[in-house]
Amino acid sequence: MARSATQTVKSNDEQKQVVETTESPLLVIAGPGAGKTKTLVDRVCHLVYDLNVAPENIFVGTFTEKAAKELLSRISTVSATYDIQKNISEIRVGTLHSLFLDFLEEYREYTDLRRGYRVLDDFEQQYLIYRNARRFNDIDNLVEITGNESAYGWKSAKKICSLVNKVAEENLDLDKLSKCKKSKPLVTLAKLVQLYRDILSEENALDFSIIQTKMWLLLQNADVLNSIREKVHYIMVDEYQDTNRIQEQILLKIAAPQNRICVVGDDDQALYRFRGATVENILRFRDKFPGLLKSKCKKVEMDKNYRSHPDIIDFYNKWMERPYDGEWGEFRYKKTVKCAGRQNKDNSPYIGVVKCMGKNTDEWCKIFYKFIRDLELSGSLTDYNQVALLAYSVKNERIVALTNYLEEHDIPVFSPRSGQFFNREEIQLAIGALLFIFPNCEKDYLNDGKNEQYMEGIWAYYDLCLDKFIQKLRDKPDALKKLRVWAVTKAKEILKASRNTDYTFANLFYEMLQFPLFSEYMDTELNSGVKDLRPLYNLGLFSQLLARFENMNGVTGIYADQKKRTQILRRLFNEYFKFLHDGAIAEFEDFDMVTPSGCISIMTIHQSKGLEFPVTCVDSLDSSPRKNYEDLDVEIAAYYHKQEPWEPLERTKFFDFWRLYYTAFSRARNLLVLTGIDNGVVREKGEFRSPSKYFTSVYAGVKDCATLFKSGAPKVTLDVVKPNNVKHQYSFTSHILLYENCPTQYKFFRELEFSPVRTNAVLFGTLVHETIENAHRQVLAGNVQNVTPENMERWMQENYRQISKELGVYLRQSSLDAVLRHVKNYVEYASKDWSRVKEAEVPLTLLKDDYILEGRIDLIQGKGDTLEILDFKTDSKPDVNSASDREKLKRYRRQLEIYAHIVEGKYGKHVSKMHLFYTGTTDSSPFVSYDFNSKSIEHTIGDVDEVVRKIEKKDFTRTKERIAKTCAECDLRHYCENCSKK
Repeated sequence: MARSATQTVKSNDEQKQVVETTESPLLVIAGPGAGKTKTLVDRVCHLVYDLNVAPENIFVGTFTEKAAKELLSRISTVSATYDIQKNISEIRVGTLHSLFLDFLEEYREYTDLRRGYRVLDDFEQQYLIYRNARRFNDIDNLVEITGNESAYGWKSAKKICSLVNKVAEENLDLDKLSKCKKSKPLVTLAKLVQLYRDILSEENALDFSIIQTKMWLLLQNADVLNSIREKVHYIMVDEYQDTNRIQEQILLKIAAPQNRICVVGDDDQALYRFRGATVENILRFRDKFPGLLKSKCKKVEMDKNYRSHPDIIDFYNKWMERPYDGEWGEFRYKKTVKCAGRQNKDNSPYIGVVKCMGKNTDEWCKIFYKFIRDLELSGSLTDYNQVALLAYSVKNERIVALTNYLEEHDIPVFSPRSGQFFNREEIQLAIGALLFIFPNCEKDYLNDGKNEQYMEGIWAYYDLCLDKFIQKLRDKPDALKKLRVWAVTKAKEILKASRNTDYTFANLFYEMLQFPLFSEYMDTELNSGVKDLRPLYNLGLFSQLLARFENMNGVTGIYADQKKRTQILRRLFNEYFKFLHDGAIAEFEDFDMVTPSGCISIMTIHQSKGLEFPVTCVDSLDSSPRKNYEDLDVEIAAYYHKQEPWEPLERTKFFDFWRLYYTAFSRARNLLVLTGIDNGVVREKGEFRSPSKYFTSVYAGVKDCATLFKSGAPKVTLDVVKPNNVKHQYSFTSHILLYENCPTQYKFFRELEFSPVRTNAVLFGTLVHETIENAHRQVLAGNVQNVTPENMERWMQENYRQISKELGVYLRQSSLDAVLRHVKNYVEYASKDWSRVKEAEVPLTLLKDDYILEGRIDLIQGKGDTLEILDFKTDSKPDVNSASDREKLKRYRRQLEIYAHIVEGKYGKHVSKMHLFYTGTTDSSPFVSYDFNSKSIEHTIGDVDEVVRKIEKKDFTRTKERIAKTCAECDLRHYCENCSKK
């Protein structure tokens, strides 16, 4: 019998109440450091193990993908302590957007979504608007709602993004908007959003906000709604204070009528009004349940902080007592956070809140640097990653000055969102090399005689890039001779070409990586510090940007035609790179790199949400509350909703200001440092007061950081930053097999996220698989008669149109004919007994102690009550007389054995056979089949464990001879060939 989830780790009374309240609505107000994630994990395990709820009936929505991965990782860890194991991987855990998208895909036949749609991220959404600026400019009175004379430019595109997202997030009806005749801005807004949605439809694309709209429309179908309710019995939503109006409407609609919904959050940490979130959702949650049901909706306050020094807790409690303009009233749950952790006045007698200020930027940089060094000398600071500096923005001159000062004095800084990507030398050299290949680029290609006044800034930047590249060639004429010869040869080749080249800008980028100017970055070991890895990660990001451009513009080569070549170069340099440069895009980062060892992290306050740091330095104390609503919000309230906003609009700037800095202050574990400029004594003419008057109530009594290091002062005790223990997810095909085939490919394409160009083989295999799955879906739906040669060709063409557009890769007609032959080969065999097909593309997950393995497989009926598994391969059937082919089969068999092991656990049936079906084989049996012997599974899994161990140790050493076929199809072949000659 499984033990109670509340006993897995000691819980306090409030945590137990959250875990055990499952059958009615539940509102949880969880303060900072209150053990929220642990409580959610215990609640899930209580449902699964104590109440025997099927994992697939549980829905858990998070604010970020990182939070979702951490939650699933911790659930699987706790789950492993129970005597009875359940398939935890079937819990629906993810961001609300991703979970809604899963439902849209599952019920796609009830939507207007077409196959192969792509989901735009924030950048792609903004760039789509930028590319269609001319169409938006045709809307009358556009300036009334955007504030910009034109739709062109980064800022205008960003503004239009916010407007179209606002309409979706507030679930405003376009038809009703367009009929608000007393408000011209609302009519214009309706036209703007309608045009944008038309463009999305033309592109067969979704953005994050429209996913919600599609989900809401899907739920209007009663049959679909009932079907989803049958699958979702329990709902939990984290960070509920940052949900928007339509998300709440969707969640409550699914939860009804049982209303087993638990929402968790902290109204004091509501930061995302500018993204459409409304704190009203959490503050008025109980009002959403009328009558008797409201009384059943419990409110539990988790107000015990296990994280921070007591001085820090006292400090932010005092900060939240009262905003500048009056009492909180109904716009905040009144609460006082209590210190319940191991830190107290007896064992941590040092001052927990200090200030580190300078009279001006130069003095501040010196004083902040000295503070860090004093922490080191005192023995308190053992790794720079124990320190984080939080600011309203990390792109301002003062933060950049501090970053430069610290790095010049040998204190590395990690601040990927500081907008320095295009200022990095490796990026300037890469752009310079591309410009070198197109001589006189500005004069011959980019300047159309009309655009010079708009392009002066970016062209000056390109001149800098080109000059820097040329100077490198001059400085090292011998070492870079081959690079010069290659670049000159390519330039001449393109100018003299009589037909389009078979290479693109991205191909040129990969070729230039073979030369020392770039290969010195590529040779960096991944266990080096972040500072040394920064250029390598940025080059990977640059490859992604080139791949996106070529994908969006259908680039398959460089045009021989001068006019077409000019057009694509203008699109690349005058539009795409300019757009990115103006927007000051961030450098590469992922959730494993939040606080890398050896670096002080500098980030925005928003970016720090959900994180914690031993030493938290809060800057931007010169800030003041800013108006955070628009006239359009007033129009929407008056003419669309016909009622006043719940929160008084004129007060929201104070509410949000206090919440923002509360979030910043509460990130601190051991030491909170107020930092920046203090010009209270001497202030230059025109200079704003710093700290601003809004911090007076808490700043005045704070002691200087020098107090910490006086003789006899108690030593500051700092926690060590623990490594990220989130389990990584691996796919057998795209991770394990890729690593075994070539660790170098894994290093660059998976670990560093370089974007591959030569993906024809991927497209071919995907097309075969997708078209076979079309046939399987028809069979499983009872429509065997639809599996005809005509339909197979139609499915293949539909798949090709969408997947090729998504990948930016295209196949010759002969290759498409081959795809169809592969599909028909399989159908010819399978159609002899379609009844054996049980399920298609079954998702499988193996939860290990330190990683998660995923895959997909097709199930067919075996003898008796057994199952058989089937996987498709589009390469040639291996020759058992070939050593390399035998090794390949060994890896495939291992993959099938693990899948069979998972299938047996999932379905409770024996897997009798495992099959590989080689779709291209016609002269012999296409099958390679094995019996499944469960006794060997531990050894098989052990082999995978070893591969994962090497991946996570960043061991990408190639131990086997290079395979000629694999290398010939790889974008890195030039770089690798150059390495082998060293």
